[in-house]
Amino acid sequence: MNRGTYDGTEYEILFVKDFNKHKTDPKFNLLTMNKDVENLYMVRVTTNQISTLSNKVTKTRADCYLIYSTDNFLKKILIENDYYLSEQNIDGTSYKKIPHSGISVKLNDSKNFQIIKLQPKSFYALFSSYELGAGASLFCLNESELIKNKELIKGWNTTSENMMKTF
Repeated sequence: MNRGTYDGTEYEILFVKDFNKHKTDPKFNLLTMNKDVENLYMVRVTTNQISTLSNKVTKTRADCYLIYSTDNFLKKILIENDYYLSEQNIDGTSYKKIPHSGISVKLNDSKNFQIIKLQPKSFYALFSSYELGAGASLFCLNESELIKNKELIKGWNTTSENMMKTF
């Protein structure tokens, strides 16, 4: 594991613990949005999931997400794990995942990160256009490099003709 991955993992764990320990802290107001904070918990993502876009098992973009639970056993797990919850240690408890609550945790000093990375088929599933993805990916520093764009367009499952029609 490289330094960034190790530090990122540690930071995710600290973030989950901090939220679960201090969820009434005003810094978490945007996450809790006046929900029943007492029964709201942050869980770190530790499994791969089936992508709704590519229909393949992949790493998720979210590092953690919120759940709602009144399960007393989950509260016991929380205390035993110093306020840390992962997908593995909540397995078998009763909870409801809060839709669209996924969070991508970044290191405080992170300067470079990606917002989203999509394969052409996933991009098409979102935007219904291979040409739009290809158009955003085209590059050319000089005339001799134009040939590189042909392979890029082919990789985006489209043609030069379709690109010309679109743009």
